[in-house]
Amino acid sequence: MKQILFISILVCINFTLLSQWTRQYPQPTENDLYDAFFIDNYTGWVVGENGTILKTVDGGCHWEPQISGTSFCLKAICFVDENSGWIAGGTNDDQYIILKTEDGGKHWNILLTGVGTRFRDICFIDSTHGWIAGDYGVVYHTSDSGENWTQQSCGYGTFQNLYDIHFTDPFNGWVASRNGLYQTTNGGNTWTEKVSGRCESVFFKDHSEGWISLSGIEYGKGRVLHSSDGFITWDTLRMCGGYENSSCGAFSMYFKNNLEGWMISWSCSTSWWTSCSESLLKTVDGGDTWEYVSLEKNGLEINNLFFSKEGKGCIVGDHGLILTSTNWTDQWIRSSYGNSTCLYSICFTDDMNGWAVGPESFFQTPGWWDNGSNIINTTDGGVTWNQQNSGVLAVWSSIEFNSSGSGWAVGSHFSTGIA
Repeated sequence: MKQILFISILVCINFTLLSQWTRQYPQPTENDLYDAFFIDNYTGWVVGENGTILKTVDGGCHWEPQISGTSFCLKAICFVDENSGWIAGGTNDDQYIILKTEDGGKHWNILLTGVGTRFRDICFIDSTHGWIAGDYGVVYHTSDSGENWTQQSCGYGTFQNLYDIHFTDPFNGWVASRNGLYQTTNGGNTWTEKVSGRCESVFFKDHSEGWISLSGIEYGKGRVLHSSDGFITWDTLRMCGGYENSSCGAFSMYFKNNLEGWMISWSCSTSWWTSCSESLLKTVDGGDTWEYVSLEKNGLEINNLFFSKEGKGCIVGDHGLILTSTNWTDQWIRSSYGNSTCLYSICFTDDMNGWAVGPESFFQTPGWWDNGSNIINTTDGGVTWNQQNSGVLAVWSSIEFNSSGSGWAVGSHFSTGIA
């Protein structure tokens, strides 16, 4: 009887091991990513939904997951050195969370959780002083590296969501909010409104010179503002967006110096089919004019832009998209490809060679809205996948190959079938 029980346990363990699945595509994650932070040209982290934390030590060529200990959406990350870092996030039902590491992310500890807001941004100016901004005008402040937090308030009103927080020293800080730009000169104890309107991004070089973006609640109202006196007065630099009639704005802004800067701009068309898109813009004249920077983002939304003081750039987006650059260049490399499509069918001819097919985007289904097709191929058993071009605008729904290498794909192009 003992022998039979022992054999049964072995069979159970063997079946469990054989039934385990490992994600192969996309790598390293399919989750949406919301923020990035690099401490130098090589070491960096990105965070996103479902408690996602990824770390690189080779400038973004390879990313390894870290255990966050939460399934909350992680919205913002900040490090002060290679070991000490903090993360803030929350859920759509107004739960918040703060995480901390003291060993570069090998271990993340939950410092604070609660209900009443969700955090959107975090700022530490040194290893001691930090602030976190959230919904409903909530700001949390720590002066002991995150061991204790004090709740502060910025503005009033149910819809006073805080999008971006920026401090230049322990006393002087700025918050971009749904209702306007707010300033503090006493570490966040009190805040004063400086500019009204929906402000989604703020960046200051020092106490006086800064830039903000105002988004267009009405069509054509997106603006970038610049000030050299702490927004006592300011200049209106340009209208954002690429449409003549659009709802537009900008977020995630960074300036290297008085002249050279970047921001992510969004525009929504006013046609019968409302569509929005995000683009990376660059200025070399302090914001008077902006030029589009080419990005290989495969139709995915981009959510945030980061630059280190050494010029390491990182852009994160939906479905695991990560792009990096070095030394302030505008050569952005996709270090994580993300996945902008569905996959309907897969076929392997042996242990190494396989194909998978589907539409070009999540919004396509067979017989409707056929803008393109997607075929991916692996020659190393699924470790890496490469795009292949069929040359046909169709939604492939099935693929089959024989051992000789001949293959067939079937799908649809609007109301007609195609093979």
